[in-house]
Amino acid sequence: DLYKLEARSAEVDARELQARHLERVALAGLRLLAGLDESQEIADVPIGPFAVERRPLDEYVAMAGRERSELAMLDAAIEAQRAKVGIEYARFFPDLAVAASASFASSSVAADSHNPWISDPYNGGGIGGALVIDYPLDFGVDVERYEEAQAVLRRLEEQREVLRQIAETEVTDAYEMVVEGDGRMEAWA
Repeated sequence: DLYKLEARSAEVDARELQARHLERVALAGLRLLAGLDESQEIADVPIGPFAVERRPLDEYVAMAGRERSELAMLDAAIEAQRAKVGIEYARFFPDLAVAASASFASSSVAADSHNPWISDPYNGGGIGGALVIDYPLDFGVDVERYEEAQAVLRRLEEQREVLRQIAETEVTDAYEMVVEGDGRMEAWA
């Protein structure tokens, strides 16, 4: 029992030295951030825990899903890829166009000929219209492009799910570390 007591005492001493070391490092960082030199003192206020309202874990996980930049970038990539899938799907349908024209010409120098069989570009008028259909017949290429766009979309959605799971794991780990820290503070108090 004496050996156990001495071992525990040595462990407490080691933890105290470690805590003092971390305090010196924190004060040096604070001095650096505040722009203080060695001659200026930092107020000797006890460093202790501060009260923070801890929310449920689900709120932090949801917040990470909304705020993480890598998830936002993947969301934008998924939206762009969905648009590309729509474009590739639209290639299966023909392109339609309506064209119309109207013309009128009147000349004071040339005589107006009312004979329909004689060309008179100086006097006359006309209207015209057309329905234009462009339907490329390379269905094999269109099918391959469409399937490739869908595959890329599925890959991006899977990447987003993996990143969401990683974010959830990281948030859960940090949350559990806070819970564990609170438990240690209560145990040492």
